[in-house]
Amino acid sequence: MKEKHLSVRENMVRSIGVAFAYSAMMFIGVFIYMILYLLVRAWLIGDFSVDQATTDTMETGWPYLIACGLSFLLLTYLHRKQPIVWKRADAPQMTGKRFGQLLAVFMMGQLVFTALANLGESLANVLGYTILPEVEMASAGSPSLSMFFYASFVGPILEEMAFRGTIMPYLVKHGRLFAITISAFFFGLMHLNIIQSPFAFLIGLVLGYVSLTYGLFWAVVLHIVNNFVFGDLLFQLLSPFSPAVQDGVNQAISVVFFILGAWVLYQHREAIKDYLQTYRTAPGTYRRALDYWPFILYTALALFQMITSLQQI
Repeated sequence: MKEKHLSVRENMVRSIGVAFAYSAMMFIGVFIYMILYLLVRAWLIGDFSVDQATTDTMETGWPYLIACGLSFLLLTYLHRKQPIVWKRADAPQMTGKRFGQLLAVFMMGQLVFTALANLGESLANVLGYTILPEVEMASAGSPSLSMFFYASFVGPILEEMAFRGTIMPYLVKHGRLFAITISAFFFGLMHLNIIQSPFAFLIGLVLGYVSLTYGLFWAVVLHIVNNFVFGDLLFQLLSPFSPAVQDGVNQAISVVFFILGAWVLYQHREAIKDYLQTYRTAPGTYRRALDYWPFILYTALALFQMITSLQQI
């Protein structure tokens, strides 16, 4: 038993390392881009304004594309002996109906996000804070072409490679449900957004199930459909209309998908019960994994970052 206990914690440390490294790459990408931007700007027009560089950096996706390049190199190195499983040989056939059902369940998180945003803003206001900047950051469209490519395509691919393609295989030996849940938790923390993180956790559960059942490829496709179709594409299609119309359409889409997703879950309730029973986590696994100082420290630092980012009214 002692060896198994150590194994759970060892794989938690490996998972935390990947999650931390992925987040660190984002900051490194921003740092590299800002330095290059400042040098080029100073050389061309003699302006070395850090404030202007910071503002311009927030509008472009190049820092994150640089970070994705660095993350890709890291993940490629980690998988040099054991490649990522993009498609599972024993997986059920992915049909249009199955994908539609998975998409409906996946999109249920949109209505949950709206509810959390409204509830969170009310609670934050009582304490003298607002979370509206976090909500806007999580739901805004891409302000530039480079950000569009990052948010809609490159980002989803690298996120799936890191969290479902790397972290989850570390944890799956301790149970499928354990691996899905913990990888989704790290995925949520990675967003460092007090509202987006719970939403990311919920969709991470669906993406984890899809990856373990059908392969990482389909998790990537589902992730891209969400970010591209129901993110940037929908944002651009609705941009000519008033904010009231945009909100109404988004709410209608969220409600429809929530109802469809709830119906799918109801129809498959017995299969879900069997899945939860078959792949249940051994007693004590969560306690050994979570009652461990690296996990507590990593979680505390992420929560501290989210809380200190809140703005006062």
